[in-house]
Amino acid sequence: MGSNDIPPSHIPLWIVPTSTALLGVGVVCWCVAYKLMTLETLRTHVYSMPVVALVVNVAWEAVYCFLAVSDASWLEATGIFVWLLYDINLVQATVLYSGETQDRFSLSPRLLHRLLRTFVAKTILVAVVCHWVIASWWLSKAGRGCGDKSGKIWQGLDGYDTTELAFWTASVCQLVTSVSSLSMLWRRQDARGASMPALIWRTAGSVAGLGLANGILWWYWPEAHCYFSQLPAILLNGTALVCDITYGYVLSRYRSVEGRQWPDKRKQGDAFVPTATERTC
Repeated sequence: MGSNDIPPSHIPLWIVPTSTALLGVGVVCWCVAYKLMTLETLRTHVYSMPVVALVVNVAWEAVYCFLAVSDASWLEATGIFVWLLYDINLVQATVLYSGETQDRFSLSPRLLHRLLRTFVAKTILVAVVCHWVIASWWLSKAGRGCGDKSGKIWQGLDGYDTTELAFWTASVCQLVTSVSSLSMLWRRQDARGASMPALIWRTAGSVAGLGLANGILWWYWPEAHCYFSQLPAILLNGTALVCDITYGYVLSRYRSVEGRQWPDKRKQGDAFVPTATERTC
Protein backbone atom coordinates (compact mmCIF):
# COMPACT_ATOMS: atom_id res chain seq x y z
CA MET A 1 0.00 0.00 0.00
CA GLY A 2 1.10 3.61 -0.50
CA SER A 3 2.35 3.37 -4.08
CA ASN A 4 0.64 6.71 -4.86
CA ASP A 5 2.40 8.57 -2.04
CA ILE A 6 4.31 11.76 -2.88
CA PRO A 7 7.27 12.14 -0.50
CA PRO A 8 8.70 15.55 0.48
CA SER A 9 11.52 17.00 -1.59
CA HIS A 10 14.22 15.87 0.84
CA ILE A 11 13.21 12.21 0.44
CA PRO A 12 14.90 10.23 -2.38
CA LEU A 13 12.50 9.56 -5.25
CA TRP A 14 13.32 5.85 -5.32
CA ILE A 15 12.05 5.19 -1.80
CA VAL A 16 8.34 4.69 -2.59
CA PRO A 17 8.93 2.49 -5.70
CA THR A 18 11.46 0.40 -3.77
CA SER A 19 9.05 -0.09 -0.88
CA THR A 20 6.32 -1.08 -3.33
CA ALA A 21 8.69 -3.55 -5.01
CA LEU A 22 9.54 -5.11 -1.64
CA LEU A 23 5.84 -5.43 -0.91
CA GLY A 24 5.51 -7.21 -4.25
CA VAL A 25 8.31 -9.60 -3.30
CA GLY A 26 6.46 -10.34 -0.08
CA VAL A 27 3.24 -11.07 -1.97
CA VAL A 28 5.06 -13.44 -4.35
CA CYS A 29 6.66 -15.28 -1.41
CA TRP A 30 3.30 -15.65 0.31
CA CYS A 31 1.70 -16.93 -2.90
CA VAL A 32 4.41 -19.59 -3.16
CA ALA A 33 3.85 -20.48 0.50
CA TYR A 34 0.10 -20.83 -0.05
CA LYS A 35 0.71 -23.06 -3.07
CA LEU A 36 3.11 -25.29 -1.13
CA MET A 37 0.67 -25.56 1.78
CA THR A 38 -2.13 -26.45 -0.62
CA LEU A 39 0.00 -29.19 -2.20
CA GLU A 40 0.95 -30.50 1.25
CA THR A 41 -2.72 -30.59 2.24
CA LEU A 42 -3.64 -32.50 -0.91
CA ARG A 43 -0.71 -34.88 -0.42
CA THR A 44 -1.26 -35.72 3.25
CA HIS A 45 -5.04 -35.11 3.49
CA VAL A 46 -4.33 -32.98 6.58
CA TYR A 47 -4.74 -29.21 6.43
CA SER A 48 -1.52 -27.22 6.61
CA MET A 49 -2.69 -23.84 7.90
CA PRO A 50 -4.86 -23.23 10.97
CA VAL A 51 -8.42 -22.25 10.14
CA VAL A 52 -8.28 -19.05 12.22
CA ALA A 53 -5.19 -17.93 10.29
CA LEU A 54 -6.89 -18.66 6.97
CA VAL A 55 -9.93 -16.66 7.99
CA VAL A 56 -8.10 -13.49 9.03
CA ASN A 57 -5.82 -13.60 5.99
CA VAL A 58 -8.59 -14.14 3.43
CA ALA A 59 -10.57 -11.28 4.97
CA TRP A 60 -7.53 -8.98 4.96
CA GLU A 61 -6.77 -9.71 1.31
CA ALA A 62 -10.39 -9.15 0.26
CA VAL A 63 -10.71 -5.79 2.04
CA TYR A 64 -7.32 -4.38 1.05
CA CYS A 65 -7.68 -5.51 -2.54
CA PHE A 66 -10.83 -3.38 -2.68
CA LEU A 67 -9.03 -0.45 -1.02
CA ALA A 68 -6.22 -0.70 -3.58
CA VAL A 69 -8.76 -0.69 -6.42
CA SER A 70 -10.55 2.32 -4.93
CA ASP A 71 -7.21 4.15 -4.83
CA ALA A 72 -6.44 3.24 -8.47
CA SER A 73 -3.36 1.34 -7.27
CA TRP A 74 -3.74 -1.28 -9.97
CA LEU A 75 -0.40 -2.99 -9.46
CA GLU A 76 -1.08 -3.47 -5.76
CA ALA A 77 -4.66 -4.53 -6.43
CA THR A 78 -3.54 -7.15 -8.96
CA GLY A 79 -0.94 -8.56 -6.58
CA ILE A 80 -3.33 -8.78 -3.64
CA PHE A 81 -6.05 -10.30 -5.86
CA VAL A 82 -3.70 -13.07 -7.03
CA TRP A 83 -2.69 -13.54 -3.39
CA LEU A 84 -6.38 -13.90 -2.50
CA LEU A 85 -6.92 -16.52 -5.22
CA TYR A 86 -4.09 -18.66 -3.85
CA ASP A 87 -5.54 -18.31 -0.36
CA ILE A 88 -9.02 -19.32 -1.52
CA ASN A 89 -7.48 -22.41 -3.13
CA LEU A 90 -5.93 -23.28 0.24
CA VAL A 91 -9.27 -22.74 1.99
CA GLN A 92 -10.92 -25.17 -0.44
CA ALA A 93 -8.27 -27.81 0.24
CA THR A 94 -8.60 -27.26 3.99
CA VAL A 95 -12.37 -27.70 3.96
CA LEU A 96 -12.09 -30.68 1.58
CA TYR A 97 -9.92 -32.68 3.97
CA SER A 98 -11.25 -31.36 7.25
CA GLY A 99 -13.17 -34.58 7.84
CA GLU A 100 -9.96 -36.60 7.92
CA THR A 101 -8.42 -34.50 10.71
CA GLN A 102 -10.22 -35.82 13.78
CA ASP A 103 -7.56 -35.91 16.46
CA ARG A 104 -9.80 -34.32 19.07
CA PHE A 105 -13.30 -34.73 17.64
CA SER A 106 -15.76 -37.59 18.10
CA LEU A 107 -17.61 -36.73 14.92
CA SER A 108 -18.09 -38.42 11.59
CA PRO A 109 -15.93 -37.08 8.74
CA ARG A 110 -19.01 -35.89 6.86
CA LEU A 111 -20.42 -33.99 9.84
CA LEU A 112 -17.05 -32.44 10.68
CA HIS A 113 -16.62 -31.38 7.06
CA ARG A 114 -20.05 -29.71 7.01
CA LEU A 115 -19.52 -27.96 10.33
CA LEU A 116 -16.11 -26.60 9.33
CA ARG A 117 -17.41 -25.39 5.97
CA THR A 118 -20.17 -23.43 7.72
CA PHE A 119 -17.78 -22.14 10.36
CA VAL A 120 -15.23 -20.94 7.80
CA ALA A 121 -17.85 -19.15 5.70
CA LYS A 122 -19.37 -17.33 8.67
CA THR A 123 -16.09 -16.38 10.30
CA ILE A 124 -14.68 -15.04 7.02
CA LEU A 125 -17.74 -12.81 6.76
CA VAL A 126 -17.26 -11.58 10.34
CA ALA A 127 -13.54 -10.98 9.73
CA VAL A 128 -14.26 -9.02 6.54
CA VAL A 129 -16.67 -6.79 8.45
CA CYS A 130 -14.08 -6.23 11.22
CA HIS A 131 -11.32 -5.36 8.75
CA TRP A 132 -13.67 -3.05 6.86
CA VAL A 133 -14.77 -1.23 10.02
CA ILE A 134 -11.15 -0.63 11.02
CA ALA A 135 -10.16 0.57 7.54
CA SER A 136 -13.23 2.82 7.28
CA TRP A 137 -12.50 4.40 10.65
CA TRP A 138 -8.84 4.96 9.76
CA LEU A 139 -9.65 6.58 6.42
CA SER A 140 -12.52 8.68 7.76
CA LYS A 141 -10.16 11.42 8.91
CA ALA A 142 -6.87 12.78 7.59
CA GLY A 143 -3.79 12.54 9.75
CA ARG A 144 -4.57 9.32 11.58
CA GLY A 145 -1.49 7.40 12.63
CA CYS A 146 2.00 8.20 13.80
CA GLY A 147 3.82 11.32 12.63
CA ASP A 148 3.32 13.86 9.86
CA LYS A 149 1.16 12.39 7.09
CA SER A 150 1.90 15.03 4.47
CA GLY A 151 2.45 13.31 1.15
CA LYS A 152 0.48 10.21 2.11
CA ILE A 153 -2.14 9.99 -0.62
CA TRP A 154 -5.39 8.04 -0.86
CA GLN A 155 -7.96 8.71 -3.59
CA GLY A 156 -6.09 11.92 -4.42
CA LEU A 157 -6.43 13.28 -0.87
CA ASP A 158 -3.42 14.21 1.24
CA GLY A 159 -2.89 12.94 4.79
CA TYR A 160 -4.39 9.45 4.52
CA ASP A 161 -1.78 6.80 5.28
CA THR A 162 -2.80 3.40 3.93
CA THR A 163 0.75 2.13 4.48
CA GLU A 164 0.50 2.36 8.26
CA LEU A 165 -3.05 1.02 8.20
CA ALA A 166 -1.96 -2.03 6.22
CA PHE A 167 1.10 -2.49 8.44
CA TRP A 168 -0.83 -2.71 11.71
CA THR A 169 -3.60 -4.94 10.39
CA ALA A 170 -1.22 -7.23 8.50
CA SER A 171 1.04 -7.48 11.56
CA VAL A 172 -1.89 -8.73 13.63
CA CYS A 173 -2.76 -11.27 10.92
CA GLN A 174 0.87 -12.37 10.80
CA LEU A 175 0.96 -12.84 14.57
CA VAL A 176 -2.25 -14.88 14.50
CA THR A 177 -0.82 -17.04 11.71
CA SER A 178 2.53 -17.65 13.42
CA VAL A 179 1.13 -18.37 16.89
CA SER A 180 -1.71 -20.61 15.66
CA SER A 181 0.62 -22.52 13.30
CA LEU A 182 3.05 -23.27 16.12
CA SER A 183 0.15 -24.24 18.39
CA MET A 184 -1.25 -26.61 15.74
CA LEU A 185 2.14 -28.25 15.21
CA TRP A 186 2.61 -28.67 18.96
CA ARG A 187 -0.89 -30.12 19.43
CA ARG A 188 -0.48 -32.67 16.64
CA GLN A 189 2.87 -33.84 18.02
CA ASP A 190 4.01 -34.83 14.53
CA ALA A 191 4.78 -33.30 11.14
CA ARG A 192 1.50 -34.07 9.39
CA GLY A 193 0.48 -31.25 7.07
CA ALA A 194 3.61 -29.24 7.84
CA SER A 195 6.05 -28.06 5.18
CA MET A 196 9.48 -26.58 5.82
CA PRO A 197 9.66 -24.93 2.35
CA ALA A 198 6.26 -23.32 2.98
CA LEU A 199 7.50 -21.97 6.30
CA ILE A 200 10.62 -20.53 4.66
CA TRP A 201 8.64 -18.81 1.91
CA ARG A 202 6.04 -17.52 4.38
CA THR A 203 8.69 -16.09 6.68
CA ALA A 204 10.54 -14.54 3.74
CA GLY A 205 7.30 -12.93 2.58
CA SER A 206 6.68 -11.41 5.99
CA VAL A 207 10.24 -10.14 6.28
CA ALA A 208 10.11 -8.54 2.82
CA GLY A 209 6.52 -7.29 2.77
CA LEU A 210 6.25 -6.14 6.38
CA GLY A 211 9.80 -5.68 7.60
CA LEU A 212 11.87 -4.39 4.70
CA ALA A 213 9.09 -2.56 2.83
CA ASN A 214 8.19 -0.52 5.92
CA GLY A 215 11.70 -0.42 7.33
CA ILE A 216 13.13 1.38 4.31
CA LEU A 217 10.33 3.97 4.54
CA TRP A 218 11.06 4.48 8.24
CA TRP A 219 14.79 4.86 7.61
CA TYR A 220 14.51 7.48 4.86
CA TRP A 221 11.11 9.04 5.68
CA PRO A 222 10.85 8.70 9.48
CA GLU A 223 8.48 11.62 10.07
CA ALA A 224 5.66 9.69 8.38
CA HIS A 225 6.65 6.15 9.34
CA CYS A 226 7.68 6.38 12.99
CA TYR A 227 5.20 3.57 13.77
CA PHE A 228 7.76 1.03 12.55
CA SER A 229 10.04 1.60 15.55
CA GLN A 230 7.30 1.71 18.18
CA LEU A 231 7.14 -0.97 20.86
CA PRO A 232 3.81 -2.51 19.69
CA ALA A 233 5.23 -2.98 16.18
CA ILE A 234 8.38 -4.60 17.55
CA LEU A 235 6.38 -6.89 19.84
CA LEU A 236 3.90 -7.93 17.14
CA ASN A 237 6.44 -8.76 14.47
CA GLY A 238 9.17 -9.92 16.85
CA THR A 239 6.84 -12.43 18.49
CA ALA A 240 5.69 -13.68 15.09
CA LEU A 241 9.29 -14.15 13.96
CA VAL A 242 10.21 -16.02 17.15
CA CYS A 243 7.19 -18.31 16.65
CA ASP A 244 8.23 -19.00 13.05
CA ILE A 245 11.80 -19.84 14.09
CA THR A 246 10.48 -22.09 16.86
CA TYR A 247 8.11 -23.72 14.36
CA GLY A 248 11.03 -24.55 12.09
CA TYR A 249 13.03 -26.05 14.97
CA VAL A 250 10.11 -28.16 16.26
CA LEU A 251 9.24 -29.33 12.75
CA SER A 252 12.82 -30.40 12.07
CA ARG A 253 12.81 -32.37 15.33
CA TYR A 254 9.57 -34.12 14.40
CA ARG A 255 10.94 -34.95 10.95
CA SER A 256 14.10 -36.36 12.49
CA VAL A 257 12.20 -38.54 14.98
CA GLU A 258 9.79 -39.81 12.34
CA GLY A 259 12.67 -40.62 10.00
CA ARG A 260 14.34 -42.76 12.70
CA GLN A 261 11.20 -44.49 13.95
CA TRP A 262 9.51 -45.19 10.64
CA PRO A 263 12.25 -45.12 7.96
CA ASP A 264 10.40 -47.41 5.55
CA LYS A 265 7.36 -45.15 5.48
CA ARG A 266 9.48 -42.03 5.24
CA LYS A 267 11.22 -43.37 2.11
CA GLN A 268 7.88 -43.82 0.35
CA GLY A 269 6.48 -41.00 -1.73
CA ASP A 270 2.99 -41.38 -0.29
CA ALA A 271 1.61 -39.26 2.50
CA PHE A 272 3.00 -40.13 5.90
CA VAL A 273 0.20 -40.26 8.45
CA PRO A 274 1.14 -42.19 11.62
CA THR A 275 -1.60 -43.96 13.50
CA ALA A 276 -2.54 -43.06 17.06
CA THR A 277 -0.46 -46.01 18.31
CA GLU A 278 2.58 -44.91 16.29
CA ARG A 279 2.36 -41.35 17.56
CA THR A 280 2.64 -42.60 21.14
CA CYS A 281 5.78 -44.63 20.46
